[in-house]
Amino acid sequence: MKMTMCTPLLPGSRLSLFSPFLPAFLFFAVARYRGRQQRQVVFLKRNAKIAAFDIRKHFPFSRATKTARSGRLILSARTLLLNAIHLQKNPSTLFSAGVTLLLNTGLKVCPRNLFFSLQCNATAVLTRKRGIRFLKDRFDQKRRPIMKKLLWIAAGLIALAGLAFGQNFVDVAPGDGTLSAALAAANDGDVLRLIPGAEYTESVNKTIATVAEKRIAVVADGDGSLKPVVKILTDPGEGTCQFFQVGNNGSLLLMGLELDGAVDGVTKASYLARCYMGEVAQPATMKKIHLENCLIKNLKSNVLDGAGTALKGNVVVDTTVVNNCIVHDTGTLVHYKYVGAKYILVSHSTMYNITSYGIRLSGYDESGSTVYPVMVIDHTTWYNMGLTDMREILLTEKATTVPFDKPIFITNSIFSTQTSWETTSKTAINIKTTLGDAMATVANICMWQLRPKMAWLNHTVRDTIRMDPGFADPANGDFTLPAGSPLLTYGSDGGPIGDRRWAFNASAVERPSFQPEGFELAQNYPNPFNPATTISFALPVAQTVRLAVYDGLGREVALLASGLYPAGSHRIEFAAKGLSSGLYVYKLTAAGQSRTKKMVLMQ
Repeated sequence: MKMTMCTPLLPGSRLSLFSPFLPAFLFFAVARYRGRQQRQVVFLKRNAKIAAFDIRKHFPFSRATKTARSGRLILSARTLLLNAIHLQKNPSTLFSAGVTLLLNTGLKVCPRNLFFSLQCNATAVLTRKRGIRFLKDRFDQKRRPIMKKLLWIAAGLIALAGLAFGQNFVDVAPGDGTLSAALAAANDGDVLRLIPGAEYTESVNKTIATVAEKRIAVVADGDGSLKPVVKILTDPGEGTCQFFQVGNNGSLLLMGLELDGAVDGVTKASYLARCYMGEVAQPATMKKIHLENCLIKNLKSNVLDGAGTALKGNVVVDTTVVNNCIVHDTGTLVHYKYVGAKYILVSHSTMYNITSYGIRLSGYDESGSTVYPVMVIDHTTWYNMGLTDMREILLTEKATTVPFDKPIFITNSIFSTQTSWETTSKTAINIKTTLGDAMATVANICMWQLRPKMAWLNHTVRDTIRMDPGFADPANGDFTLPAGSPLLTYGSDGGPIGDRRWAFNASAVERPSFQPEGFELAQNYPNPFNPATTISFALPVAQTVRLAVYDGLGREVALLASGLYPAGSHRIEFAAKGLSSGLYVYKLTAAGQSRTKKMVLMQ
């Protein structure tokens, strides 16, 4: 494993949020300014310049963000510059009686700031006629205007601090057991980088790692278009296999990975991440579970699991984020029946071939009383749900007699095809008992082939449509919307609904980073190799490709791929049977472009 020091917060610096002296620097930089009027302030950082503007003067909020789409927003607190976030294009604006809810559904945690919770970058902003307030929690503080001079002081201190402090990045070699070993040795705040296209396996333990009392990130090196593959080879026997457990004060980020629970077509892993309170019942709080730009597939049970009855009254998951992911052939995406949750965001993601619920929530805190989440489900696509037990796509229910008292937003999404939708009277979407219209909003969604019963109760429901979304090839995981579809302009922002990666036919729609931006050919792994190696490549769009291997004399010795391949990442195994040791070249050709790489066979 190779350890390096990198730049987690600001471009051109080595400033780390985990640096022990950072609060001291920023305390002097972001000093309290006693003006005549306290105001909410957002700082816009772009091209090494820092500017401040009063959020009141830019109401509605969407107008203020127009100038920030190509920059970075940093929310200021009294003593810290807390947030580094990106704004996607066209944030949504929702309205309900008496209160204006500005729902920034495009908020996305910046990869340079891996561990912040939604408590610091709350997605919902409550605003009334006079003044603006963010959702409050124990991490939030009042924002105050900062003098321009102090802003330049802050910028200088950031640059100065960058000379002294950094954050550990750990490069993990592919192979069996290397990831579990790296995680066992990781310290708080470490970021483990995996090689794009390489394979990481675990054949000894039933759990790759338990993350407790520290913050850990496992990320793909590069832009995430070619994903490292993580697999569990261990036979579960009478027990279960899970990729990760998250324990007390643990924070886990998985970014740019392919997590596959199957081996040779047989599903072995049951869970991606399970809530873990220890061997005996005791209070535990998981700080954050964040899945970003991941492909998750082939699990026997839930992706994020808090369904064990022993967890009831003991466990709370503070923040859960699923963004820009594809999940298929698994159990429930988020199953928190017996754990409390405070903030849940599921956005820009596709879920299909799900055996049970899509999301299942109840609500308990450490004392056994109720705790419910602020939940946002935005720009998501759901297909072929409840395969084995015909459960709801979404079920939220009260844990005791206390109703839900936090807002729930389900917006800009497509829900299509539940098992037995024609023959059963079971509920499709069931939001049980909130305090009123302002607590749950369902807007700008498409429903198709769902069960007839919808348990909206008194919640705000508007701009819903029942129609066949016309997916291109859903059986094979292609949910591209047809040209001319009304769903391409049905969103609350006038854009497409559903996961935006499938809106290629819409004008002015940016393709998410999950799809490769260019034509790529990765270095084979392992290299040198004997007797087999894996070659990975990525396509930005569906293309006819040809992948061939040549010897040192330029003679073609193997044809590995020929034909039409869909957009995305692909892996081809090359078994060099009958070939002698030496240097070989593999060449990928598609749409008039070609890439070549060298590899060494050692017999």
